[in-house]
Amino acid sequence: MPVYLLAWALIGIGMGSGLYDSVFAALGRLYGSGARGPITNLTLFGGFASTVCWPLSAFMIDHVGWRSACFIYAGLHLLVALPLQMSVVRRAPAHISTNDARDGNGRRAEPPRIANEMQIFALLAVVLSLAAGIGSIVVVHLLIFLQARGVDFAVAVSLGTLFGPAQVGARVVERLFGNRYHPIWTMIASCGR
Repeated sequence: MPVYLLAWALIGIGMGSGLYDSVFAALGRLYGSGARGPITNLTLFGGFASTVCWPLSAFMIDHVGWRSACFIYAGLHLLVALPLQMSVVRRAPAHISTNDARDGNGRRAEPPRIANEMQIFALLAVVLSLAAGIGSIVVVHLLIFLQARGVDFAVAVSLGTLFGPAQVGARVVERLFGNRYHPIWTMIASCGR
């Protein structure tokens, strides 16, 4: 049991450092308020990951087993993705505040606080956690759900690959029209569908 729990902790660290969240944070650090464009560009190409990887994973599991498929993916991350990331990501520029207001004594003034800031942050944390949990459950177990409903494995994998084109379509709309409206409207449209 301790080895099992340690393995899951290691997998969790790997997932947390290898998924979109970490790259979004890096792009936010590098580009600041101008990160919307680079994030959209990244997710535009990343949208086809499920379209490529679901059939590839199914193929590898059939031919080399799930353990070997995991080792192949780990090798690709270490030998291809990590060197590429290290060569592309540069140091963040030194933080230069454009709002460097001073008080009467020459000390830098604190930025104004947002009303109910902690409550807003807590609500956002709950909403994001629930959304991520539900999304993860559905995507991870989609093939199982479909097969339980009598859908053939190959058809279930094919249906799973449709996530990619749908995500890319949303990113194309964001790329074409995203600078013309506030990002909150993207969230409202995606939640209202």
